[in-house]
Amino acid sequence: MQFDLNHPLFTRAFPVMDLIEQAGYEVYFVGGCVRDTILGRPIHDIDLASSARPEEIEGLFHHTIDLGKEHGTIIVIYQGQNFEITTFRTEGNYSDFRRPDSVAFVRNLAEDTLRRDFTINALAFNRHGELFDYHQGLQDLKNHKISAVGLASERFNEDALRMLRAIRFSSELGFDIDPLTFEAISQQKEKLAYLSRERIRVEFTKFLRGAYFYQRAQTIVESGLWDYLPEIKYVTQPKGMDRLQKWLKPVNQQGDQVSESLIWALYTKAVGIETQHLATYLKAWTHSKQLIYDVIEIRQLLPKMIEHELGTMDLYLANHDLLLEIEAYLTYHYPKQNYHIAERIKQLAIQNRQEMAINGHDIMTILQLTKGGPMIGQLMAEIERKILHHELENTYPALEAYIRTKGPMR
Repeated sequence: MQFDLNHPLFTRAFPVMDLIEQAGYEVYFVGGCVRDTILGRPIHDIDLASSARPEEIEGLFHHTIDLGKEHGTIIVIYQGQNFEITTFRTEGNYSDFRRPDSVAFVRNLAEDTLRRDFTINALAFNRHGELFDYHQGLQDLKNHKISAVGLASERFNEDALRMLRAIRFSSELGFDIDPLTFEAISQQKEKLAYLSRERIRVEFTKFLRGAYFYQRAQTIVESGLWDYLPEIKYVTQPKGMDRLQKWLKPVNQQGDQVSESLIWALYTKAVGIETQHLATYLKAWTHSKQLIYDVIEIRQLLPKMIEHELGTMDLYLANHDLLLEIEAYLTYHYPKQNYHIAERIKQLAIQNRQEMAINGHDIMTILQLTKGGPMIGQLMAEIERKILHHELENTYPALEAYIRTKGPMR
């Protein structure tokens, strides 16, 4: 079976592949780019696998980067483009359930595919779009099924993250997990505890973001992996995944356009992570400080917006990008509701403290103070609040007159 490889990501790689083949080696497109091309999904990057050893690849091209030569991966820089090429290989034991203790380079594509996680990811295209399928991956794509390559228990023992990847692919593609593969996940679920929390977070976020999450949310609970997620002790409403299916449906339909902050705010709300535990919980998942701040702010703003209780000071102090994203999300759920966030932001008397007609130094001058103190900040905050509530005009004369009513501060 042959496919048209007219996507620019494929065609840019053709000259590199031609040079490798002219030198007597094999080279193929492998992995997700093959799967998604067959499914008619967008592709975002490509991976190349070759019978050429790392040092042979280095000998063919002038500009290369050693990305992990001991594991067979070299980056080739050709015509201003980077191409990641990995040598066909077999792998030894995985004592840490993540990386092979050793690899052995081979010259045969079929042997290389034995180390892949799932049949739908073990497919390959040659330079001309001819499909190579050694594990019935094409049939599994047609049947919407996720099956491990070979024995699922062996694949998950090699890298325990593959269990979570199966759940993630189910959410992204809307595929069922093969019963034997699912059984192996249930039997080896405790191995998830051996993985770094960062790796778990990346896969779990993709699971939440999946276009079919609203159909597949319970899969992670039914598999038993749920019980081994980081800091599960803070989850007070494990049945919240049912609620989350509905809450995340608009997010899943918008895909990457929705921020990770909103996704995690909705998730933590659904499963009952209490506000006072949010920072601890999210930090344990290795989230950035900025995301933690954003999630906490979204959790505070959401109920106010739903109840139309977002005050002027709330509007002024909030991250406006977050407000607009929350508004877009709520508009999907409550299409008859109008929040007018952009208009309300525009109508604010000032957008930030820098727009105030006076500053702390002005206050000291007006009140003839030689040094500052906490009272200056308190008076600035008071004036800021009065400007926003239209109790004071934001002009120097008006603010100066008000400040003078306070008299000298000692």
